[in-house]
Amino acid sequence: TARREAEERAEYGMLGLPICCSAQTEVATSNLRNSIYHNIIMGTKTQMIRHSEQLWQSSLNRQYKYQGFSEAPIVSTRKLKFPLETTRQLESLVLSMFTSNNTMNEFLYRYNKEMLPTPLCACGHGEQNSLHLVTSCPKVDIKNRNVIKKILDD
Repeated sequence: TARREAEERAEYGMLGLPICCSAQTEVATSNLRNSIYHNIIMGTKTQMIRHSEQLWQSSLNRQYKYQGFSEAPIVSTRKLKFPLETTRQLESLVLSMFTSNNTMNEFLYRYNKEMLPTPLCACGHGEQNSLHLVTSCPKVDIKNRNVIKKILDD
């Protein structure tokens, strides 16, 4: 009987299934396991992106409301597409819209009042920050504003 059991194990595998089915089951189980892990990771990544966008939108809504605007642009974590003719200065301006740590007077004044005596823009119409430059600074020409709008809208 022990010999017969050993022969059956060799033919049918440890689970009592034929060897060919056992191998197929292992592959199916492995694929299912990989699919579950993939869904957990992607679900977590998607949830993190949504949460980040919600926090960012909330912050931007407060900033725009403080500046006197009725609504703020909708935020997104998608990649920006810069036209080939975009200047480095304009790229820096657009990218500075996404961080408070930048080279604009409003930020620099906060951290070194001796180096920069005022946070005001050179135009004299408000503090120099990305929102001011994009929406109301007369020193930024309309062509650049249109390029910025195109970059952010695409």
